[in-house]
Amino acid sequence: MIWIFGDKNLDLSAYGEVKSLTLEGTALEFAYQRFNVVRKNIQKNDTVVVTLANFDRRWFFQDHPEAAITDQSPTDNKKENKAINLFRKYLDHKEIHRTYLIDFLYNVHSLAEELDLKVILIPEFNDVKTFLIENKDLFPLCNISDENNIKDLL
Repeated sequence: MIWIFGDKNLDLSAYGEVKSLTLEGTALEFAYQRFNVVRKNIQKNDTVVVTLANFDRRWFFQDHPEAAITDQSPTDNKKENKAINLFRKYLDHKEIHRTYLIDFLYNVHSLAEELDLKVILIPEFNDVKTFLIENKDLFPLCNISDENNIKDLL
């Protein structure tokens, strides 16, 4: 089974049965949440593919994870938009989101070790790609790829 998480759905059906838990326009937290929901269903020798959005997207609205791409209220609520702007100005910083990504990757790496999984990470933005490359020694079982080269790893 090939499991896909993140904000970009990939057509990998030529390589086996696919279970996609993706939704376009979502933040990294959405991929983490979806992975945790089905973690217990992932089996020995499965493949896990995670497309990774950038560090700037936030999952502010529980029922609208896809609104992370716009960084605005999904209903164009002025108070919600103001709250987002204030959060960005006073409370947001990338280090916390880098920490969350490391925690998630430790989770994935641990499961990969336990179940002999193939793990492919596809960073969609340079900030995440650079971060993964700089920290790849922490997760030696995770392959860093791009959409064009993923087929070489399957």
